[in-house]
Amino acid sequence: MRGVRPITKEEAGKALAAFTGRYQTRDRALFLFQFYTGRRISQTLALRIGDVITEQGDVAPSVYFERRTVKKKTAGESIYLHRTLRKALRLWAKELREMGYFHRAHFIFQSGRGKNRPLTRHEAYNIYHRAFRKAGIWGKLGTHSLRKSFASAVYDHFDRDLVKTQHALGHIKIDSTVSYLNSFRNEEFIAAIDSLEEVNA
Repeated sequence: MRGVRPITKEEAGKALAAFTGRYQTRDRALFLFQFYTGRRISQTLALRIGDVITEQGDVAPSVYFERRTVKKKTAGESIYLHRTLRKALRLWAKELREMGYFHRAHFIFQSGRGKNRPLTRHEAYNIYHRAFRKAGIWGKLGTHSLRKSFASAVYDHFDRDLVKTQHALGHIKIDSTVSYLNSFRNEEFIAAIDSLEEVNA
């Protein structure tokens, strides 16, 4: 979503605690998936149980996105799954088994509106929106806020290495990465303006 801002680690913790209700385990797993992988919501919601759960029944260390689910569809991509995310997915998979909605071909983030119906982007937005408001997190926010949070964290971790950040985000061209970061990482520009010498009349 254009114009949404990233959220901080502290805000992410508050939002995570704000998920309640029957599907709180699913909602936390969804939120953490985006936060720790930086994938777009459309990619995330297209995941099937078989993409995430191994034949042995545990959460895979990484997930492979088919080329058809990747923006511009030039190549598939394999994404590492953080240990915190894997724990959340394990809990949600357990609940799916208990509900009888566990089959490798089923969507992992099911909507609850019937067997094997994935959440829509609009539903995911509403889930996040409610959690943000309940947690007292304000500003222009959406599902894409988590991708921007991921981008910002990766950029800082790699000491502002654009090539590595480009790879982590799955951008084809580095120009896309520069443009993407410039849409919300404007501290450098503010610092440059502040560094200008004062002009007196």
